[in-house]
Amino acid sequence: MLTFAGLTLVVHADAAATGGVFSVIEELPPLSDTPLHVHQHEDEYFHAVEGEHVIRIGDREHRLAPGESVVAPRGTPHAQRRVVPGEGRILLVVAPAGLEGFFRRLADAEARGCLDDEARRAASAAYGITWLPDTDVEIEIGNHHRVEDELTDTPHRGPRPARPLL
Repeated sequence: MLTFAGLTLVVHADAAATGGVFSVIEELPPLSDTPLHVHQHEDEYFHAVEGEHVIRIGDREHRLAPGESVVAPRGTPHAQRRVVPGEGRILLVVAPAGLEGFFRRLADAEARGCLDDEARRAASAAYGITWLPDTDVEIEIGNHHRVEDELTDTPHRGPRPARPLL
């Protein structure tokens, strides 16, 4: 279990366990909202376990109830929030694996008493995460322009069959 900045995460599968193919991370209550950001290296699959969650991907918001899921492709701005602040559980499947290292680094910094803005910036840079202002976002980031043709406004029960996470 990892804790930092009021967050509690359980890493169910990491790079070592999956040969680097994917990781599985669960966010437990109390949950914090995650501001708009972009992953350079990973696709993220969000699966609501408990509570209602709003996942913004590009310029679309997807409201997820338990059992529903959505994918945020790498390079696509995304954010998440809870309908009832702090409540719920969400499972993340991240491909390829490695993002768990970002969370471990932040938890370690907090345990050492040095989780500050510089530690957050350094961890973000090391794991290819760019934090964005929460305004209307141009979907194209780098060479990626993929939200419009891969996602719909409708959340799905179970995994999306259309495209692999890798």
